[in-house]
Amino acid sequence: MRKVYAALVFALSLLVMSACGGSDSVPVPDGLIQHGDASVTAGEQDMIDRHNATRSTLGLNALTSNNLLNQIAQNHANYLADTGQYVHEDAAGGHVWDRADAVGYVYLSIGENVGYDQYADVLYNNWLGSAGHYGNIVNADFDEIGVGRATRGLYQYWCIVFGAD
Repeated sequence: MRKVYAALVFALSLLVMSACGGSDSVPVPDGLIQHGDASVTAGEQDMIDRHNATRSTLGLNALTSNNLLNQIAQNHANYLADTGQYVHEDAAGGHVWDRADAVGYVYLSIGENVGYDQYADVLYNNWLGSAGHYGNIVNADFDEIGVGRATRGLYQYWCIVFGAD
């Protein structure tokens, strides 16, 4: 009975975190944080495809995956999962342009979307409904994308980095 109760309390704390916007980190048991790497798996490719499908309906160019942007995005997604927050600043107070400079990505413009949800399609639809996130998705200046995903408990933390070289 205690295990069931503990699982229920844990699930309710995650629900509260989601409802409150996730700005406070909720502790999770060891082993429930999983970092991704900079490779593009089927899940990350699905997210890229979602972005390109939206852009296609507006006659915009498809975004191509960039290894440096994937590295930037994955490192930040790992940080988000570690902290249980979704923020644009990293632990050092740096922003996406600082992280791009650090890995040698030369850009004309750069942008970033971050967020978390249990389901990628729900998160993506939320981005479509947010002016700032949607603006990045359909920005005609961007031609490259990097995708990072890490998990914390039941939630996937995503970082999408857009670039134009």
